[in-house]
Parts: sequence; C-alpha cells; structure tokens
Amino acid sequence: MKWHEESTFIHLIELSTMKPLRKKFVVKPLFLLHIAGIGGRYYALGETPFMQEICLDTLETKERRTLYREGSLVTTSPLGNCYTVGHAVSLTGPKYNVLKFPADGGATEIAARLAPRWRLSPCYMHSLGVTDRYLVIIEMPLGVSVSEVVSDVFNNLAFLDGMKWHEESQPLRGAQHEDFRRSFYSSLNRVVLPASDSDARTEIPVKVMPLSATAALENPIINPVFGRRKHRYIYGMGVSSEGGDRGQVTKLDVETGDVKLFSEELLYCGDSVFIPKPGGGNEDDGLVVTFCVRSDEPQFGCLVFIDAKTMTEVGRVCFLPTSSVSVPLHGIFVPKELH
Repeated sequence: MKWHEESTFIHLIELSTMKPLRKKFVVKPLFLLHIAGIGGRYYALGETPFMQEICLDTLETKERRTLYREGSLVTTSPLGNCYTVGHAVSLTGPKYNVLKFPADGGATEIAARLAPRWRLSPCYMHSLGVTDRYLVIIEMPLGVSVSEVVSDVFNNLAFLDGMKWHEESQPLRGAQHEDFRRSFYSSLNRVVLPASDSDARTEIPVKVMPLSATAALENPIINPVFGRRKHRYIYGMGVSSEGGDRGQVTKLDVETGDVKLFSEELLYCGDSVFIPKPGGGNEDDGLVVTFCVRSDEPQFGCLVFIDAKTMTEVGRVCFLPTSSVSVPLHGIFVPKELH
C-alpha cells in the first residue's frame, strides 16, 4: 500500500478486494444500485439475487427476498418496472430468465426463459427494452464465463476475473474516438433494427444515425406518461461535452436534434427522475429532478429541480452531511399518495 500513500490515490485497475484480505471477508449481498417499487413495497436492489425491503419513513431494513431459484445474477432497472432479467444455471446450461413482478406484490413469475448466444457465457447486461407486446434483450460480447467463475471461487479471485470478452464478434461501431483523452465523453446515436418477424435471422442490417455530437447523455429517461409509445424528448446526465470541471443534465429532441442543457461549474449530476406535471398536456410539462455533488466540497449534496421545458433551475435543496457524499447513481420518485 506504500505506493498508494506516496501518490495520494489508488492505482488498482479493477474493483476487487486485494488477495491478502479476501479471506477476511464473508460474501454478503450488496444493495447499492437503486430502489424499486414493487407491489406497493420498496426494495433496495443490486446485481445479486437479493431484494432488501426498506421503510421509506425511517429507511430501516425490513424483509429480505431471495431470487436464487429464478436468477443468480439479476439485471436491475432503475425505473422500477415489473420486468427484469436474471441469469440462472439449469441442467442444460445457463439461461436468461425474464422475471415478472406482479403489481399486487405476489410471487415472482418466470415469464420467459431463453438460452444465451454463447452457451457457457451469458452476457453481462444492465437493462432490457419493453414494448406493449415484446421484451427486447440485447446481448453484447461481454459475458460471464461459468467455468471461470466456478474456478475463481476455489482460487479466491474476484468476480471480475470471470468476465470474458468474445473477440470473435463483430462489434457495432456507432462512433470512433481518435482522441482518447476525450473518449469518455458520451454521445448519443440512434440504432435502428428491423422488427418484422419475416426479417428474423442471425445477422441483420443495422443503421446507426448520430443524434447529437454535444449531448453528453447517460442513464436516459423520458416522461413516464409516454412510456412504451412514441415520444419526442429524452433526458440524461453526463460530463460536460465542452470540457471543464462540471457535469450536465441534457434534454434532447430526437426529431430535430436540438439540445438544451443545465450545467453549473463544479457541480456533477446523478441519475435524473422525470416528474410529470399534474394535468399537463405536453410531453415536456414537468420537472427533471437530479441529485448533485460538488467536486470542491466532499461534504455537500443538493437536490436540484429543473423545468423540463426550458431546462432552467426552479429550486434546490442543499444539505451538509457529517461525512463525504459519493457520486450518486440511480434514484426513484415516490408520490405522496403512494407513500
């Protein structure tokens, strides 16, 4: 650890516990990704088969649900929808289990089961698409090797050591970065896939159309009233595409490509939540709410309310905790009548 102290920052290239310390810890579930509302209850979730119920009034933990039978590695969704994807291992090999959480809070159901493209290496995924009739699962060539994960357990290796990149796959290149100093600035591209059953085949033509070169946009959201149907505006967060020490919240018009931004020096935004205006008639009637931290003040946090139409701030709530505040990830809005 001497080189860490001398340089004042950590040099480790992976997120894992160092070998001398691994035997000192017991594996426990982590619920650090987001909170989802299911059947009138609220659960803290992570990429594990555990769901920890919490009390919204006191934030105390309550009952814990286990989904080992349905999926050992669960893909979580920050929107708290009723569907998610779990990875499970059966007698015939790994499977993707599409899990359905009934609105009444009943038992979890397996809505569909399908085999991965790479038989012993199901893909590591974070989300899925949902329409009125279909669930869309996107397989990328980054997988979880079952054989290597089993070997890692006996060799005290980290979960990351079991990840496998399938180099034989032909990647879809939506953008190429020649300047690697700016390669982490996100940009948005529209990927168009044919949806007709008659076009179903192993390889299909894909169209990639850049939507914006300035919309640094991650964790995209929309007005939930327009979920699963045609919509015009998407919102997201990211690092400022203009550089400098700042983040931004972006509004993108997918029809015209126009971009509106909320950005402030030294302020970094987390995952945003769209709150529709009661009785609002337009798609962008409402507020975009985001939790923010400052790069120059570790013990600081604020909740910023942004007019979704103009992307201007209408108010904020700030607090000064007694310890450092980490960069936020996902969040959820709970209406008062449901709380």
